[in-house]
Amino acid sequence: MQKEICRTVTLKDWKDLLDSIEQHFWTPASWKRYQEGFVGFDGSEWIFEGYRGGGLYKVLTTWCGKDNFAFALGNSLGKFIPNGFGGFKDDCKSRIIDEYLHTGQFDDALEAVQTLESAYCQARTLEQIAAQFRRVGQPRRANETLVYAFQVAQTIEKLWDKAYALSGIANNYLYADQYDQALQVAQSIEHSEHRASTLWQVSSKYAEIGQLERASSIWTQVLEAAKTLENREGINHELCGIARQYAKLGRLDQALEIVQPLHNNEDVLAEIIVLLAAAGRENQAIEIANTFEYPEKKALALAGIAAKVAVAGQIEKADKLLIQSFQVAQTIKHEKNKVLAKIAICAATGRLYERAIHIAQTIEPPSRRAKVLDEIARIAPTRE
Repeated sequence: MQKEICRTVTLKDWKDLLDSIEQHFWTPASWKRYQEGFVGFDGSEWIFEGYRGGGLYKVLTTWCGKDNFAFALGNSLGKFIPNGFGGFKDDCKSRIIDEYLHTGQFDDALEAVQTLESAYCQARTLEQIAAQFRRVGQPRRANETLVYAFQVAQTIEKLWDKAYALSGIANNYLYADQYDQALQVAQSIEHSEHRASTLWQVSSKYAEIGQLERASSIWTQVLEAAKTLENREGINHELCGIARQYAKLGRLDQALEIVQPLHNNEDVLAEIIVLLAAAGRENQAIEIANTFEYPEKKALALAGIAAKVAVAGQIEKADKLLIQSFQVAQTIKHEKNKVLAKIAICAATGRLYERAIHIAQTIEPPSRRAKVLDEIARIAPTRE
């Protein structure tokens, strides 16, 4: 038996693994042949079962039939040897800490944190304890615990894990409206994607309270972090958010510079080009709208530009844009009538009521058509 086991794991690691299973699974672990699904080449599929913390833990594996069950167990759980099972140990200890927190035994929880083997688990658990301190009205102890969590997080070796823990600490500070502390933590993150994402969250809070200058300085830091990334898709949301903020502040060229290189950017581009049109740069706006891939977005962007152009007094140009928008909308396969309704409202907003009515009359079903015509009727008197 032992000789067979040694094909997969060493005897010492095997003993450590069995001891860990015995300690951390409430009922003896078992193996069951998997009756459903594909059976691998010259092998069988097995499910490892064991209960921990009231929940059933399973591992499905394929193993060559020439060895005993230990081979399958080693293949499934061998990646946890010798240190990986520390995660299971920490998981069980974390459950005990959760019980301490639920019963208000915060000092016991803090003491138990020190028994966790993983610095990552320590930092994340300390964040939870800090949040609990804050919920029960102990902000001083919450802050002390977050300082401790930050110190522990600095010892985490894996860059991604460290960044994730620090991001959690920063968000804990944000929840408490301690924006300066959150910023300091965010600035300490080395992982570029996490750094950019967390800094964006901090900047959003500053913007919410009207500190736009402070927020703007952080947006610059987000963009600097983004420059170090080969693939920026992970922070697409954050970059689009900055572009929107720049557009609202009238910094349209900066907004375009950020968003134009991004994929799936047509929604935010549509917002920016309408502002371009309002600023008298309708030709540039039209040029960008004509590059849109999706007809529904292109149609709506052209209609939005038309409304701004019409308000500026360029009625003929606006009408031509609405005609183009309507023609593009005819190529939409799904939700065409929903888009037509929005185009008609844009036309009415630009005081092109006849065009609005003409577009509305093509909408199906009749019930939706009637609602749009009613909306146009409500807009018309207020615009004349």
